[in-house]
Amino acid sequence: MIVPETTGWKFLVETANARLFEPEPRIVAVEPHRGAQDTVVTATANLEAGSRHLASCGGGIVLVYFDLLTGQEWGARRVYRCTDASICFGLALIGGTPLARAMMSFFLGLARDTKLPTKVFGNTEDAVKWGRALIEARSQMATAST
Repeated sequence: MIVPETTGWKFLVETANARLFEPEPRIVAVEPHRGAQDTVVTATANLEAGSRHLASCGGGIVLVYFDLLTGQEWGARRVYRCTDASICFGLALIGGTPLARAMMSFFLGLARDTKLPTKVFGNTEDAVKWGRALIEARSQMATAST
């Protein structure tokens, strides 16, 4: 089971089913409460909270820890399809349990219909490294266009 080590991370906000942190600038980590379900209501609150923060810092990526969830409604996955790709450059799905892998697979199937890069990881370090690369690429594109 992959559980984030949040010591030293900046706490952003708590929603009904998760706590959101900033482990480093422009990266939002979503740590569900242990045993949480993700519903349309909780997904909407999580998306709004994360998007608000990313918009305030010029955009970035989101890490989502799936091992702590016990379920995710189809409707919740549909909510996340509305993620604004101009402020969220990618979603890193992190998990290792069989249930988390199944939920992430469903999420990946849905993500194929969006322009938002989404990738599954078995640890935080690789997810953050991937996220940094996405942020850097976006920054270089912005610099080149000015």
